[in-house]
Amino acid sequence: MTNRDFVNQFIYKFRDLTCLWDVTDIYYHNKQKRDAALEVLLSFYKTKSPNATIDTVKKKLQALRASFRKEFNKVKASMQSGAGTDDIHVPKLWYYDQLMFLKDTETPRAASSIHSILVDPFEDIEEIHLESDLNENSYSDGSMKLDPVSPRPSSYLSTSTTSTSYKRTKNQADAVLNKIAKKTRRTQTTTNTTTKI
Repeated sequence: MTNRDFVNQFIYKFRDLTCLWDVTDIYYHNKQKRDAALEVLLSFYKTKSPNATIDTVKKKLQALRASFRKEFNKVKASMQSGAGTDDIHVPKLWYYDQLMFLKDTETPRAASSIHSILVDPFEDIEEIHLESDLNENSYSDGSMKLDPVSPRPSSYLSTSTTSTSYKRTKNQADAVLNKIAKKTRRTQTTTNTTTKI
């Protein structure tokens, strides 16, 4: 069996073991079923490489998926760029078509976290951290509380990482909510001004 035939057969077996790649499969989160599926792939892999282990199989799957993802993203980007049909990227990966069953798993799902909903996608997240740290570590006269050893605000030097990360998250959310409120007020003011005219 040639190396190409071996990879083709490996991909076909992987495709049939949906619990390893299909998030809608009822056994996708079942560790025993996934381990059993990996054992099936391992027994096939050992026909080519007798010293193979589960880690070898996992690395092979990761390599195949990473190569497919890279080519798939190139094709997607060339289609979204408004290029003509002649300019769409043609995958050079010889097993690209065999892995097309993975295309739905490579499409990112819509974000559902509060952070992704509230933060403006064009806004630098560090700016929010810096603003909240500045607000938290300033005196009423506007001067900063600084550690004598480090020029960073003292919140960066906290020994309790849990409380710091909680404070930053809360401060970050407060900063985002304040920005949303300001934008809403500006929009309402603009709307009120245009309706009066």
